[in-house]
Amino acid sequence: MREITSEADALAWQRLDEREAILRALHGLPALQRAVLVFHYADGLPVREIARRLGKSESATESLMTRAREAFRRAYGEPTDV
Repeated sequence: MREITSEADALAWQRLDEREAILRALHGLPALQRAVLVFHYADGLPVREIARRLGKSESATESLMTRAREAFRRAYGEPTDV
């Protein structure tokens, strides 16, 4: 195991651990929930475009995104009332 030699190393390892936790949480979500989060947060797409790509109304997409955020928070270990 590699020895942590500086604060920068510690921060880099912490970020890597956080990234892995995010990916685990995302992969635990149903595919459609994962897709809306990736489209929005990773790809930067607005709800309107996500809805178009999924063939859903904007309202349905917003509801799906709300459920996806809540599921992600539970999977990641954050409180869901935020």
